Amino acid sequence: LGMLALNKGKWQGEQLVSAEFIAKATSKLVVHTDQGDASYGYFWWMADMKVNGKSHFSKSARGYDGQFVMLFEDLDLLIVATAHDNNDDGFLALAAERILPAFVNRTTPD
Repeated sequence: LGMLALNKGKWQGEQLVSAEFIAKATSKLVVHTDQGDASYGYFWWMADMKVNGKSHFSKSARGYDGQFVMLFEDLDLLIVATAHDNNDDGFLALAAERILPAFVNRTTPD
């Protein structure tokens, strides 16, 4: 599901879901002002995560009890987690504090 969304509806080069639907499903259709900058599309949540003062836009599909598919298109990064933990904020904090910085701060070899 994450790869399908990251590749705008294509799977192994074949367009399975229209790119327009993926764009709509993962766009800010509802903004939750009571939850910071969190927004919601069709079963996808969106939020900005900051690392070293730079914002990275995340899109995440969330399942029951700690299942996540999280995309960062600017980093070409897909994070998938499955757990038995009903604390969504725990995983989001872990992703923002530990996982994301490992990819933002990486250097490429010359």
